[in-house]
Amino acid sequence: MSWSEKFFDEGSCSAAHPWIDRAIDRFFSNAESRSTSGLGLREVIDELRARSWSNHRPGKLEVTLRWSSAESPWSVSGRTVNRPNQPYKPAHMLTLLKRAVRRHGPEIARELGSPGALTLFLQTEDYPNLLPMHAGGRATVMRKWALPVFSMCATADATDVPAPDFTWVQYAESGRREPWDTARRQIAAAAAWHSPWRERRRALVWRGAMRAGGHAGGPRERAIQRLRRVAPLLAANGVELDVQSVDRFGGGRADRNLTISREELCGAAYLLHLRGTTYSASLRYQLLCGSPVAALLGDETGECAEWFHPALADGRHFVKLPPDVRGQAAALLNLTSQLPAALSRAARIGAAGQHFVQEGLSDDVVDCYWARALVRYGRRAASLSRGDTEPEAVRSLPSEEAEPERVRECWWPCHERAGPCHFCGSRQACCRAGFDQQTADCGFGKLGAGLSSRSFPFACSSFDVWPICNTTCGQFAGIHVLQYRACGAVLI
Repeated sequence: MSWSEKFFDEGSCSAAHPWIDRAIDRFFSNAESRSTSGLGLREVIDELRARSWSNHRPGKLEVTLRWSSAESPWSVSGRTVNRPNQPYKPAHMLTLLKRAVRRHGPEIARELGSPGALTLFLQTEDYPNLLPMHAGGRATVMRKWALPVFSMCATADATDVPAPDFTWVQYAESGRREPWDTARRQIAAAAAWHSPWRERRRALVWRGAMRAGGHAGGPRERAIQRLRRVAPLLAANGVELDVQSVDRFGGGRADRNLTISREELCGAAYLLHLRGTTYSASLRYQLLCGSPVAALLGDETGECAEWFHPALADGRHFVKLPPDVRGQAAALLNLTSQLPAALSRAARIGAAGQHFVQEGLSDDVVDCYWARALVRYGRRAASLSRGDTEPEAVRSLPSEEAEPERVRECWWPCHERAGPCHFCGSRQACCRAGFDQQTADCGFGKLGAGLSSRSFPFACSSFDVWPICNTTCGQFAGIHVLQYRACGAVLI
């Protein structure tokens, strides 16, 4: 009997890791706050099955769990709703789910009270499916998100719940093909062979694909440009900034002369973590080295959190970098200072991050998280099936009669780039007022929702609605083949 089974027998596998239940509370809060106004479970399931982003249908797997009796194990089956960009992603995620159900099936059923069948969805894109921007401000749609979709990461305003992604089975993109638990032990053993932390190379090191997702000017490229401005300040602390992209040939092809193994990374005194399009699964590998990790997990619009992120504490397990260059410079200078107190703090952070991954991210913990998530999901599904109403403390969505302004927020669906985008459709661009005053497609900073629009202020904006005065028309005449209409005048 594993420790996880033992703790489930005593009550819950999360008894050894209380952060799991706290994370589940946080991630399920958005779905559980939806006031469904009588919508049934079947209608909610149908909505989740059909949910798309404009004309893009994200990779999605429909999973059915069936339970007949305490003597019979759960049966788990999967059906492809939308084809993924890589076939191994849903396959690996389903493998993890099946393993958790196999280990904790009787306990899950006992807590749910003979649930029968349970339907859920695994979403295999690297950003959430159920964001406010995908509802277009419609209360009717958001009411149908009373159940979450399980995604690889989730933002604070998403109804998705993060689940362990495919890399917990095999992280092929990183060059590692062994299972996570094997890689965890191997990297930790390699780190132990390196010199003590204070004797490691005084460098802040990062290797990876600068153009994550294949998009020029993406979050990593912008982050690296900002960080290079901090290099002289780091040099004053005796720390080299060693940041190199391994995909200099483009198209995702790595330059072997620039790649280094994860074990070699452990020879650096400081490690840098940069998110990809939304997140990067490499954080836990870096933490294993025992060197303090400076992590840029998000930007001004927020962070897309993995399932274990709530267990990590800034300043204890890692150092969280703010999105602005001044804040990054201050955090890095504080981390890399050679003052005795700063060196002791950096060593403690590296050791704590390593210990957390070694002890807190084993396969047993992965399975426990899935088990607790399934229990919470099953209870929510049962309440919808019974037609229960939410408690008074739960917030309600706007009523149909007072439907909010429809803002189609577009930052992630448009790959974090302003301008024309397939998500927004014909004669529209993804813009934020005041963001870029040099781009004609966004009316030179005049189009967009502005900084006051919720947490993702980039909105799909029509070329034909440009709120500027006639007196400015001459300034922009002849700039673009697209037609802009301002104050009744058409600019060509």
